[in-house]
Amino acid sequence: MMLRHRVLPVAFSLLVGFGLAGCEGVDAETEVTETISATDSATIVPVIAPPEAVFNWAAVSGRHTQGMVARNSPIRIEFNRDIVTPDKIGQNATKVIGLTPKVKGSATFISATELVFVPDEALTSGAQYSVDISPIGMKDIPVNATPYRFTFSVVPLEFEVKTNAPIAAADTGKRMTLTGELLT
Repeated sequence: MMLRHRVLPVAFSLLVGFGLAGCEGVDAETEVTETISATDSATIVPVIAPPEAVFNWAAVSGRHTQGMVARNSPIRIEFNRDIVTPDKIGQNATKVIGLTPKVKGSATFISATELVFVPDEALTSGAQYSVDISPIGMKDIPVNATPYRFTFSVVPLEFEVKTNAPIAAADTGKRMTLTGELLT
């Protein structure tokens, strides 16, 4: 009887220890428990991550880039009410917007209701992008609200014509020559 009393807590500790060994990648919505063992007993204390705030982005969303867009298009998000204070207009807003796959560029609130992201380079032809809008620094939106997400695609490039400036013919001045490149 005494042997069973000491073996059971040790066996339980080993079972829990090996069972939780692969839990390093636990996400924020998973409840995690912490085991504290004493000599003859085990106490389980729940550790709960703070939940994301429930916020309905439909209450503030207006229009945004969607469908098929050109490779050189900026990404625009218009809200149906003021979303930032006047001091944030014209300021860097790259912490507010994230694109997947990653795209380098600059983001700015061009008004209290519109955010514009301008990529440094042309977007990838035929690619689909996911955009996350974080509530960081936005008026009346909880900081821990789930980001607003939408997607769009880039028109696949079949061919592109790059032209140089027309050059007037030297002999009569009535003719011009146009040169360029055809990219496929």
